[in-house]
Amino acid sequence: SGVAGLFLGSFLTASMSPDSTPERATMLALLSSTSYLLGVLVVRRISGYVVEWHDLEPLQVYVFASLCATCSAVLHCVYFAHMGMIHAFLDNLIPMFIGDLAGAFVLIFWIAKPVHRLLNAMGATAPEVTG
Repeated sequence: SGVAGLFLGSFLTASMSPDSTPERATMLALLSSTSYLLGVLVVRRISGYVVEWHDLEPLQVYVFASLCATCSAVLHCVYFAHMGMIHAFLDNLIPMFIGDLAGAFVLIFWIAKPVHRLLNAMGATAPEVTG
C-alpha cells in the first residue's frame, strides 16, 4: 500500500505542473514509488532483514531512509538528465536527496508510526507499514 500511495501522490503532484504531460506524470510517479521499494528490496537482499517501519530504531530509520532517498534522487536525476531537463547532475542530486530524506522522515515518524500506534490502541489489527 505504501508504494501505491507514493505512486498516487506523485502522479497527482506531477500532474499539477503547468508543463506536465500524462506520460511524464506517470514516469515520475513510477520513479517515486519504485525507488523506495528498491531501497527496501536492497536492504532485504543484503541483510535478509524485512523492513517494518514501525519497529525501527531512529538510526535504522536514518539508514533505510538514506538508502531509499539515494535511490529516488539518482533515478529522478538520471531521468531528468535523459530528458534534457537538467544539465548539472550533482547540483540537482543533493537537493533532491535532502528533500526525499526529509519526506521519508515525515512519512515514517509523523504519519506511519502514529497511525500504527493509534490502530493498535483502538484494538484494530494494524496493517504492516512496509516499503
